[in-house]
Amino acid sequence: MTKKVLIIGAESTGKSTLTHDLSLYYRKKGHLISDMQEFARSWIDHQLDGDMNRLKFEHITHFGKTQMELVRLVEEKVKRVSIIFSDTDAIVSSVFQKIYYDKIDEELLTIANNEKWDLILFTQPDVPWVDDGQRDLGDRREEINEIFKKELEKRNFEYIEIKGNWEERFNTAVNAVDSILMGKNSLHNNVNMI
Repeated sequence: MTKKVLIIGAESTGKSTLTHDLSLYYRKKGHLISDMQEFARSWIDHQLDGDMNRLKFEHITHFGKTQMELVRLVEEKVKRVSIIFSDTDAIVSSVFQKIYYDKIDEELLTIANNEKWDLILFTQPDVPWVDDGQRDLGDRREEINEIFKKELEKRNFEYIEIKGNWEERFNTAVNAVDSILMGKNSLHNNVNMI
């Protein structure tokens, strides 16, 4: 049975790096992996030439809907995949839509409210912020981190906080993923139980 793992957190907290590294690690261990990198990043680069000033409300709705549709398609159509690692979701899109436009599309909110994950890895803002041309909220990472925490708690999601240096972050994530692959109910003592 496919396990779905969400990597969530404020910008520049290592989500893409962790998604990539976990995918490589589990591929080498013989698992068939789906590495769902952030759809929005590539779309902004290709459709808006990376220009965040051209971003519109409806684009963010499209990002969240498409990311979740891609996860759903892999889960339903590719039965041999052991793990789907998703580097964002509709919750992330809804949070950023609220930050940028002070409102959330109802359809996007419905999608976010109906998400199901086997594991959520919540990356913390304790690594240096890196400007990649699409990031513009570096001074608000702590605030946005708290918003994500409230969104996860509101949905009664359990999550593992991913923090520390890069090696510690990776090891915490691997321990959590190994636990769900082995069918353990209790992830680890650093799980936040809601």
